[in-house]
Amino acid sequence: MVETIFLPGVKIAAVVTAVAMNLSPVDDVLAFRRQGNTGDKHPLPYAMILVNSSLWLMYGVLKGDYFPMVFTNFVGVLAGLFHVCAFLYYSTGKLANKSKFDGKPYVALVVLSVMLGLSLIYANGHEGALSQLGTVAIVAMIGLFGSPLVMMQEVIKKKDSSALSRPLSTLSLLCSASWTTYGILEGDVFVWGPNSLAVALAIGQVSLIVLYPATSKATKAAEGKRGSPEKSPVRVELGEIVSDGSLKPDSIQMFRKR
Repeated sequence: MVETIFLPGVKIAAVVTAVAMNLSPVDDVLAFRRQGNTGDKHPLPYAMILVNSSLWLMYGVLKGDYFPMVFTNFVGVLAGLFHVCAFLYYSTGKLANKSKFDGKPYVALVVLSVMLGLSLIYANGHEGALSQLGTVAIVAMIGLFGSPLVMMQEVIKKKDSSALSRPLSTLSLLCSASWTTYGILEGDVFVWGPNSLAVALAIGQVSLIVLYPATSKATKAAEGKRGSPEKSPVRVELGEIVSDGSLKPDSIQMFRKR
């Protein structure tokens, strides 16, 4: 009875939050475009969106869960492709030397993960592949929600969460909570199990963002200037030559920076 009342609303919440989470890195891509490079952003979260969505798309097709699972993850695959391609483009462009991380190794991760999922289906058939693919998809999901934490040490060291994506972290929390509820109502441990762990990982991300607010580029530049030694002025006196050939100092003094 409870499932019948709440399930439709939970399905909609799961779809909306998942689609929003998968699309949230568009804000980062727009920043890449303005900067001409990827800055200090790590490519792993974008790659894991594509890996996670691809594996859960296969799982949803095998299970026959076309809504919300197949629909949501199909959108996730498209979004993940866009994010990964954008990262590759801006991390190898004219200003690529300002990009901290190389995205090419993570393309290999995506390809290998998709090949693994397809091979499980081919080798084990429909029924056998469902549980195995679900297990692999669980690992991918944990990787997705935990991937931003690869920057945790740097965030704590610099006391600056600029390397983390605020929209992605916030929507990860909402998404994992929605899918945990959906998995419980459906009685699918492959859904609620990893998503409950994802809730904890997302809380960790949001906590870092709250504890260490992102520092703007202008603030960083100002701090850098304050930390640099001041240049001492050099005084140059102007004078005029008098009749005996000596230099008569003038009252005008000029200063220049060395």
